[in-house]
Amino acid sequence: MMKDPADVLLDTEAIAERYGIKIDTARKLVSRPDFPGFDVSERRHLAPLAALRRWELIVALSDTIAAIEPERPSVTVLAPPAHGTPGRRPNQKAVA
Repeated sequence: MMKDPADVLLDTEAIAERYGIKIDTARKLVSRPDFPGFDVSERRHLAPLAALRRWELIVALSDTIAAIEPERPSVTVLAPPAHGTPGRRPNQKAVA
């Protein structure tokens, strides 16, 4: 039975093997802030395979029209109302 990609964790050595790069280059790669996974120790990083595949897709499409925007929380900023109401006051006369 094949494991679900969400259950598979790749360490730095497996990441180096996956991309055919040296271990030092893999350490630089996993230290990027946009690289998925988490640090177990100073020299060990684990990345879930499913998150790694998503990251690969994002990087592959980054310069195309199909670029995937990173998920950002939707924030609505409401400004407090100005003091009083805007416009001419009913008791004021228009100045021509």
